[in-house]
Amino acid sequence: MDMVTQYLTMDDVTTTGLPNTTNQYESGNIGFNVYISDTILMFLTTLAINLAMGCTLDPIDLKRQWNTLGGTLAGCLSQFLIYPALTYLVSHIVALPASSSIGLALLASCPGSALTSMVTYYIDGDVCLSLCLTVVCSAVSIGFTPAMVHIYSRSWTHKTLHVALWPMASSLFLHVVPPIIGYVINLKMKKIAKVLKMICIVIGLLSFNSNCIMQIIANASHMSEITFNMVLLTLLLPLMGWGLANLLAWLFRQSIRKRRTIGVEVLLHNVPLALVIIGTAFHNFDKKEEVSAGLALNIPVIELYGVLVVFFYYLLHKTNSEAVGRMPRAEPDLPELSGNGAVGSEGGAPDWAAVVLANLNMQTMSGRGKETSHK
Repeated sequence: MDMVTQYLTMDDVTTTGLPNTTNQYESGNIGFNVYISDTILMFLTTLAINLAMGCTLDPIDLKRQWNTLGGTLAGCLSQFLIYPALTYLVSHIVALPASSSIGLALLASCPGSALTSMVTYYIDGDVCLSLCLTVVCSAVSIGFTPAMVHIYSRSWTHKTLHVALWPMASSLFLHVVPPIIGYVINLKMKKIAKVLKMICIVIGLLSFNSNCIMQIIANASHMSEITFNMVLLTLLLPLMGWGLANLLAWLFRQSIRKRRTIGVEVLLHNVPLALVIIGTAFHNFDKKEEVSAGLALNIPVIELYGVLVVFFYYLLHKTNSEAVGRMPRAEPDLPELSGNGAVGSEGGAPDWAAVVLANLNMQTMSGRGKETSHK
C-alpha cells in the first residue's frame, strides 16, 4: 500500500472550542447517547475522586509542595515531552494503522486522570504532588493537546485535526475546585471529611467502572478490527512511560514517595477525556469508530494497572506494617542520609547543620560503645 492510500481523510471541524455534535450525531442515535453518558460519567468520576482526595490534605502538605517544585517539573516533562514522543516513535516502529496511531497520540497528549491521586493515596505517595501535577498538566493541555495532535497526526492524515477546548477547560475546573472544597472541609470538620472521603471514593469507582463497561459494549462491533500490535502497545506503552517517568524523577533526585507519584501520573492517562474529545470535535471523521474502539480498550487496561500497583505495593510492604487494615500514612519527607553518609534534603542538596549533628551523634555513640567494651 502506498503512502497516499494510508492517509485518513477528515473534514475540517469547529475551532470554537464549544461542543457541537450536530453534524456527527442524530437525536436518539446510539453514538450520541454514548457520548453524553461518557461525558457525564467522566465529570462524576473526576468530581467525586478529587473531592475525596482533597479531604486528605493538610496545610503541611501544601507548604511542602510549594517548597519542592522539582517533582512538578519532572512530572510535567514526563507527561508532555517523554511519553508523547515515546508513543509517536513506537507507533511508527510497529507500523500501526492510522486510526490506532491517532488515538494513541491523542491519549498521550491528555493529562492524567483523577484515578492517579486515588492510587497515589493507597500506595502512600504524595497526594498533594499528584493533585498539583494533574492541575498543572490539565492547564497546559488546553494549548498543548491541540498542538501535539496537530504535529503528530501529520504522519497519518493530510487534514488538520482540530481539538475542541471545552472538555479540557472543564476538566481543569474539576481538578481545581473539588480538591479545594475537600481541603476546606478537612480543615474545619475532620470527622465529616473522613466519611465524605469514603463515600466519594465509592461513587468515583462506580462511575468509572460503569463508563468502562459502557464503552466496551458500545465499541464491541469495532473491537475485532483492533490489531495484535495495538493490543500489545496498549499494554506496554503505559509501563514504558511509567519506567521512564521514574527514571527522570530519580535524575531530578526526588524521594521514593515522589517517584511513585510521578510514575503513577504517567501510567494512568485520562482515557474518558480523550473519548469526550473524539466525540466532541472529530466531526465527519471516517475512522472515528476505530479510534474510539482503540481508546475504549485502554480503559480496562488503565484500571487493571491501578489495581496491580496498589496490590503489589501492599504485598511488598505488608511485612513492614503492624497496623490492621490500611497501612499508616507515610511521614512527611525529612532530611535523610544519602548513599555517601551525608544528610541531604529531598532534592539531594546537603543540609550542613544536619550533617554536623549527625556526625556528632555518631561520634558520641561510638565513644559510648568503646567505653562499654573496655568495661
